[in-house]
Amino acid sequence: MKHVFILNPTAGSYHNHDIEKMIHQYASSKHIDHEIIYTDHIHHGKQLASLYDADTTIYAIGGDGSAFDVLNGLKNSSMAIIPCGTGNDFYRMISKRYDIKDMIIDTINGKEINIDYGKCNDHYFLNCTTMGIDATVNELVCRLLKKTIIPKPFLYAISAIICVLNPKPFEFEITLDDKNIKSKALLIAIMNGKYYGNGVAPLKEANIQDGLFDICIIDDLPFYKLLYYLPMYFMGKAHKLKYVHIYKAKKINIKVKEDIICQSDGETFITNNISIINNHMKLKFRVPNKYGENQ
Repeated sequence: MKHVFILNPTAGSYHNHDIEKMIHQYASSKHIDHEIIYTDHIHHGKQLASLYDADTTIYAIGGDGSAFDVLNGLKNSSMAIIPCGTGNDFYRMISKRYDIKDMIIDTINGKEINIDYGKCNDHYFLNCTTMGIDATVNELVCRLLKKTIIPKPFLYAISAIICVLNPKPFEFEITLDDKNIKSKALLIAIMNGKYYGNGVAPLKEANIQDGLFDICIIDDLPFYKLLYYLPMYFMGKAHKLKYVHIYKAKKINIKVKEDIICQSDGETFITNNISIINNHMKLKFRVPNKYGENQ
């Protein structure tokens, strides 16, 4: 088994050279076949992951964007994540973050499980695909990050306030397996994992091995109700809200009248038609042996 570590130097809660040294020292001491590669441009992780086939585990070292890139480049390799980004929302489904060296060693010596992942139009995602106000917040954060040194968590708060003050409802038609719904919404979230937006957990029952997406739809609401509903949604209390609808499905199609901002695992795109399927237990994923202890 070869272990390939794809390291994003721009995602950094840890110093990249320290991580490289940790990996190389441990792998060499245990005579583990390994390779460490740095990405140097957008979507480079996808290109690098596509170079490897079976009998390889590819580690995405960075944030959710790094994991998204590696997932979309995989052939028959298994995948792992070493969380070094600001959010690392999908990794919360695997474990709490702890000492980086221990996470590296525990994952190398870990076990391989099978998990679900989604296909949305022409790309794959681990965690979620959303459209509406939260995707707009994400898009605004990404734009502001290019122009300011303000920390990302603060940018999320600023962007959320801006978007709440100017909500943009959209008409949609959604097919959930064999159920069809037409309505008007401010937000639609299709969740594989529980968390997104740096720890927001709107749907506590989401499970990465059940073959189903958890879907949350927030109706079009007047401004004064939105001020109450969005904080409740972000606190994981969506199931208690009257104008929030929760479903489960393995196949989803959404059509909207006009192009709308969407995001998958933080990657923004614009469309008026989304088709999503659940690839049940089809991703080989390496985790620490303690996986499942705190699930």
